Amino acid sequence: MVPISATLTKIENETYRHNNATDEAFDAIIKFYQQVLDEDKTLCDEAQKNLNNGVYITGELHPDKEKRATVVE
Repeated sequence: MVPISATLTKIENETYRHNNATDEAFDAIIKFYQQVLDEDKTLCDEAQKNLNNGVYITGELHPDKEKRATVVE
């Protein structure tokens, strides 16, 4: 994860393949990995929308650890 700005992050990664991995096994794990990345992106995008709209408040599970961020423009 490489922060680009306060609201934009770039994901960079490398994928390694075991020498004994079959094409089918490698394709399956890449497909699964892409699915996880897509799901995570959706969650992050929606969380950022809430931050931008002022919807987000400190989480109920960790109110003593999560402090409401002050937006500096």
